[in-house]
Amino acid sequence: MIIGSLSSRLVSVWLSYILHDFRPRFSLQRLSHLWSFSQWILVRNLGNYGATQTDKLLVGRRHEASVLGAYSLADEISAMPTGEILMPIGRVLFPAFVRVVDKPDELRRAFCLALGVQALIALPAGIGLAMVAHSAVPLLLGSQWTVAIPLVQLLALMNIPLAMSHSSGYLLLALGKIRLQAILAWIQFALMLCLALLVFPTGGAEIIAGIRLAVSLIAMIVLLVLVIHSVPILKWRDMIAHAWRPILASGAMVGCLFALNLPTNWPMPLQLLTEISFGITVYCIVILSLWRACACPGGAENYLLSTLGIDKFVMRFLFFSDRH
Repeated sequence: MIIGSLSSRLVSVWLSYILHDFRPRFSLQRLSHLWSFSQWILVRNLGNYGATQTDKLLVGRRHEASVLGAYSLADEISAMPTGEILMPIGRVLFPAFVRVVDKPDELRRAFCLALGVQALIALPAGIGLAMVAHSAVPLLLGSQWTVAIPLVQLLALMNIPLAMSHSSGYLLLALGKIRLQAILAWIQFALMLCLALLVFPTGGAEIIAGIRLAVSLIAMIVLLVLVIHSVPILKWRDMIAHAWRPILASGAMVGCLFALNLPTNWPMPLQLLTEISFGITVYCIVILSLWRACACPGGAENYLLSTLGIDKFVMRFLFFSDRH
């Protein structure tokens, strides 16, 4: 694994020289400018690390090693649906925001589109994992890991506000608000410690996961407030307009999954496959119906369908009834 990781980094560096003609060279000309920015990046990253890793230290201190192992595994599993899907999107947000940072209207459109895409993907992914965790964990990890089910559910929900905060963080970074982000990261770290050590001094793994969920929700709201303050042309109604359809569709998916009554004697793989397929189908039907009811406005749905190359097919399907 170590050799594979090292080889991956070496190949990435080699490919960067092949794919781009820029050749870096040593220079101290912009050292002061770079350090004034990089030092706050370091401070922010330290705060983020503390805010995201303190929970594991607390769980390890309050429980035996098996519970810590279950918590760490649940944290990794819960981050996969939102993190792996949205990570490629996050990599292009910063340069996209930088290109339009001096054009308020375009910056607002770019941010709202990014927020809409993240809501369209992160909400059903995180909520869906929480809904099927009771089947997914025993099937994928074995019956000995059932203790991780409630942890996966809480941490899957926790990753939703983290995913929804991606665009806000990159926008503030493009605006040069790195010092503000660093302060927020350390406040989030301090809040996590205060709640875990002072308010819930004996709380177990599930309580700690719940604290992390609450802190991530607070951090997301604060980030959105900072974005609105930093971009006056951006309003709350702009964000709501790009997020309400995924929210309603995710709620419909949750209600239908709760109402789904599968036979208890079904094999676990068939049960999990049915729940996932049913949840995806309900979400897609509801989100497309809401989008159609709004006359198919430009936004996350249109962007995602165009990216997948199925926008024309879906549009013909949605408007098929109008021709009859």
